[in-house]
Amino acid sequence: MDNQLNVCCVILAGGQSSRLGRDKALERVGAETMLHRMVRLANRTCLRTLVVGRPMPQDWPSAGGELNVEFMEDAEPRFGGPMVAIRAALNAVGGDILALACDMPLLSSAMLHALHSAHRSKQDAWATIAAMQRPDGKVLAEPLLAIYTPRIVPAFDDWIRCDQRSLQQCVKLPDVQTWIVPEDLAPQLLNVNDARALAQVRESLDSPAEQSNQ
Repeated sequence: MDNQLNVCCVILAGGQSSRLGRDKALERVGAETMLHRMVRLANRTCLRTLVVGRPMPQDWPSAGGELNVEFMEDAEPRFGGPMVAIRAALNAVGGDILALACDMPLLSSAMLHALHSAHRSKQDAWATIAAMQRPDGKVLAEPLLAIYTPRIVPAFDDWIRCDQRSLQQCVKLPDVQTWIVPEDLAPQLLNVNDARALAQVRESLDSPAEQSNQ
């Protein structure tokens, strides 16, 4: 497709969905599951797509089309968290990745292009992490919408060795930048962590304006 980003989009789909109580990736939003929706977004926007954290579903289309994608299971026998998944993806891809949480179905190609442009604006950044600025000025990082480069892997290795797996600590590194999401794109940062957020996403995707864009 035209104007695709020359980067691998990595969809993080191995979460335990503990707050929702069931596998959120398989929840339907609009006319498809969240996982299907995120894969279609990634394939429209990036040259390569990798789903990390689960095997390929048995009913997944075998080849071609909008859902053509690679799957990679968790590197550890138990859920190791997003930092472990991102490190595994960086090692597998051997280059920069655009990481997306599977539970952000309101994201758009415009958001991903804007993030990529922000990353390219800072030469040699280890990562560029999307963030939202609250009215009180506090910046809230969203490390599951970010571009990561292989240069951050040694820091991940050190943190994982010490069992410090929160991605929030990335923003403290001097070579990691945060990108403030423009106000008009900020509603796309909604995470589906519980039933209320899931209902909010479904309502948004069922709106006439959204359906006309699909």
